[in-house]
Amino acid sequence: MLRSSFFFTFYHKKKDLRVSRKQLLVLVFCAVVGYMGMNLTLFIAYQLLGAGLATAIHFSYPLFVTVFSVLLYKEHLNPAKKTALLLSVGGVLLLSINGCGVTDIQGIFFAIFSAVLYAFYVVGIASRHLKELDSTVLTFYICLFSCISSLVPGGVGRELGIGILPCMGFSIW
Repeated sequence: MLRSSFFFTFYHKKKDLRVSRKQLLVLVFCAVVGYMGMNLTLFIAYQLLGAGLATAIHFSYPLFVTVFSVLLYKEHLNPAKKTALLLSVGGVLLLSINGCGVTDIQGIFFAIFSAVLYAFYVVGIASRHLKELDSTVLTFYICLFSCISSLVPGGVGRELGIGILPCMGFSIW
């Protein structure tokens, strides 16, 4: 099924898969660091915090997109964006604190880190190097490189699985 969809998309639609070296580097970075890294850290956060809190914290990624846009693209912050950033940080802090104190710090770290990595992905695919790339080709390469990068730990351990242990970190089996 998967092969037939790729065949249809690239053969019948005559999509050109050629990309420049610079585009390839940005695509690999976005796929491996941004997309695959975000998924890995978010799943670790799910194990440590639970899906509700981890997802809520992860969806603070627009805060990091804004920060990266200011730093990388010299975007101007108007008062509305500044207010939104402060409210976002305040919301994450309120979510992270329960009645007895702060919830699992390690889980909060992984949830925030997943938001940072996803912000890298969002800012990366919006870069000038990928502007002229067809969205289907962009999606193809992101899926390809994130798939390959997710198979690397399995190949190293001669198994196709990644165990994530909340108390000990990663284990490859």
